Amino acid sequence: MISLNTPISKHRLSPWLVIALLLILATTLPVNGVAATDILVVTSSNAKPYRQAAVGLQERLDREGRTFVVHQLENMASVPLKNAPGSSSLYVAVGTPAASWLDQHLPSDAPIGFCLASAPDRWKRSERPSYGVSSEIPVKNQFSVIAEALPHTRRIGMLYHMGSAGHKRVGVIRQALPHGWSIEAIAVDHHTSFADALAALLDRDVDLIWTELDPKTYQPSTVRSLLLAALRRGVPVFGYSTGCVQAGSVLGVGIDPNEQGQQLAELILRLLQRGQATRIPRTLREPATPRHFVAINSLVADKLAIHFPDSFTARARVIVGEP
Repeated sequence: MISLNTPISKHRLSPWLVIALLLILATTLPVNGVAATDILVVTSSNAKPYRQAAVGLQERLDREGRTFVVHQLENMASVPLKNAPGSSSLYVAVGTPAASWLDQHLPSDAPIGFCLASAPDRWKRSERPSYGVSSEIPVKNQFSVIAEALPHTRRIGMLYHMGSAGHKRVGVIRQALPHGWSIEAIAVDHHTSFADALAALLDRDVDLIWTELDPKTYQPSTVRSLLLAALRRGVPVFGYSTGCVQAGSVLGVGIDPNEQGQQLAELILRLLQRGQATRIPRTLREPATPRHFVAINSLVADKLAIHFPDSFTARARVIVGEP
C-alpha cells in the first residue's frame, strides 16, 4: 500500500496505475469550480406539479449518474447560498416563486435554471444569465392548434387588463395571428365589472374566445363566469390549461410537469458536458419551448355541435367526457 504521506518518487508506479489515479481524480474534482453533483433545486411549494417536475428532473439526471439536493422554498432561510467549493454552484428553480426568490438572494453573476416558471423577463430583476423551460406555450403554437381543430375560425376574442403593458401584449398577440384572422380585445378595467367586459366581448360576434394564464384577468370565479356565459351564447372557449378544459373550455393545451423537469435536466447535462456549467452560452439563454399536448372537452363540443377532425382527436392526450 502506498501512503499518501510518502513521496511518490520513492515508488515505481506502473503506467496503468497512474492512469487509474488520474481517472479517479478527474471524476472527483470540480470542473471549473463546479462539481458534477453540486446541484441545488428549489421547489416553489409541495404542490403536485412541482413535485412531478422534480421527479422528472431526478429521473433524467439519475440516468447520467448526477445527483442533487431538493429544498422547498419555505425552508430556504436555513440553506447557504454561496458560490464556493463544497457549496452548491448550480441553482435550479421549479416554479416562478422559487425562481424569483433565487434571483433576489443569489450573487448577480450566478445563473439560474428553471422550469414550470414564466419567462425570465417577468421574474428577473437584472441581466443575470438564466436558462430553462418556460411554462408558457408560444401564442403561435396555440393558434396552430385552434386552426387545426376549428378551421373556420377567423375572428377571436380576448379579455385583458391594461396595466403597464396591456396594449403591448395585445400587439404581440395580434402579430402572432394566422393570415386572415382578426382579434377583438376588450380591456376588463375599462368596464365596471368582469361581467360587463365579457358581455361587450360576446356582442362582438367572435368565433372563439382565447384565454391565457393572466391572474389579473382570470381567477376561478371569472373563469366560471366566462365558461357559462360563452356556453349560453354558443361560443367556444380555448383554455390556457387542462384545468380550463376540464372546467368547460372546448379545447386547450397543457404541459406535463414531469416532461418539464426532464427538459430542464437535458439543458443541465449539456452545460455539465461543456465543463463550464456557470457560463451559459447565448444559445441557451432563450427559454426553451415547452413540450405540450392537446386537450379537448367532448361534452362541451357536443353541446356546441362541434366535430373535431379525426386526426386532431386522435392526437389529443386529454379528452374530457371520453367513455
